[in-house]
Amino acid sequence: MENPESVVREAMQKLSAIVTVTAEISHAEQALKLRSKFPDFVFVSLGLHPEYCMKYSSKEIDSYMEFIRHNRKNIVAIGEIGLDYSWLEKKDEQERSKEIFIQMVGLAKELNLPLEIHSRNSDKQKTAIHDALKILTNESAKDVVMHCFSGSEDEMKYAIENGYYISFATIICRSKKHQQFAKACDVGSMLLETDSPWLAPD
Repeated sequence: MENPESVVREAMQKLSAIVTVTAEISHAEQALKLRSKFPDFVFVSLGLHPEYCMKYSSKEIDSYMEFIRHNRKNIVAIGEIGLDYSWLEKKDEQERSKEIFIQMVGLAKELNLPLEIHSRNSDKQKTAIHDALKILTNESAKDVVMHCFSGSEDEMKYAIENGYYISFATIICRSKKHQQFAKACDVGSMLLETDSPWLAPD
């Protein structure tokens, strides 16, 4: 983003606060700088989107986890993290992303922070969301937000039964599938998000 401060100042005219959710390690410093400049308005979640899992070595990811620990007081969540079989189609890539996902879930538990989960099936493999839910259950994850949820209604119900939140993005304005999910979702388990700038209502 060329001028994030202008975006924040524009948002301040209409919103009470924003959460900037990092997908890439290289974005973490910028997010924390915005937090320091707008401490009562910008809140930060640090994570690693599964799309970028293969980009970094184990040593780099360990270093990033230490960076997150060091900045614990400046962040409100761990995310986006999860599984995405649309981006990672090869079995070895998927297994690597699972390892990183489990590491990040463990870090959230260690730091007592909620989780922002990105999980998406591919057209060929429709198990990423199932696999993510299984890992979250096995790791006894708490305070979980299923960001921009796109699984099945049964998976949504399973997530709600485990106390997770289902977050609907602006795609709900044009997706009949997501509108049906919203109707079936308990309002107490429902969150709304913009997922800006990636999803727009139209």
